Amino acid sequence: MTTATLRAVGGSVMVSVPKQVLNHLGVTVGGGLDFRVVKGKVLVEKSGPSYSLEELIAKCDLSQAVSEDEKVWATMPDIGLEDYEYSEARGNLGS
Repeated sequence: MTTATLRAVGGSVMVSVPKQVLNHLGVTVGGGLDFRVVKGKVLVEKSGPSYSLEELIAKCDLSQAVSEDEKVWATMPDIGLEDYEYSEARGNLGS
């Protein structure tokens, strides 16, 4: 674990991010980081574009045949909080 010190800079509080953390995230000077608080912990992630499910699906070519590997994956029993349904007739995943 790496610890960083908070510093007052003008009307803000700044934290310096250790180089090994930036290297691990693939972020360089001028790049962005996203911060979230989850259950009292701060999660830091590399900033990047975010897309809605509808935007991602709109980019898919649903006319392509579903591979055997995809069919096996899509018909596996749930092991977590998955919520999907495979439609042989549609040849794709849907809910």
